[in-house]
Amino acid sequence: MLPGFVDSHAHLVFAGERSAEFAARMAGTPFQAGGIATTVAATRAASDEQLRANLRALRAEMLAQGTTTFECKSG
Repeated sequence: MLPGFVDSHAHLVFAGERSAEFAARMAGTPFQAGGIATTVAATRAASDEQLRANLRALRAEMLAQGTTTFECKSG
């Protein structure tokens, strides 16, 4: 038996992604991306079904990685 991970603060309802911004920061590139505004705009533009599909995919990934319990926050 292995312990399960409990995530008490998961923001799973969103659209867009900021991986290029993260990679730039890790490479030491000065911050020039849109930051959180990038995902805020994408979330506002996304349909409810797109947001639900993203939530289902993220939930499945969390469960596959050993998260047994999570609390889902809204933006």
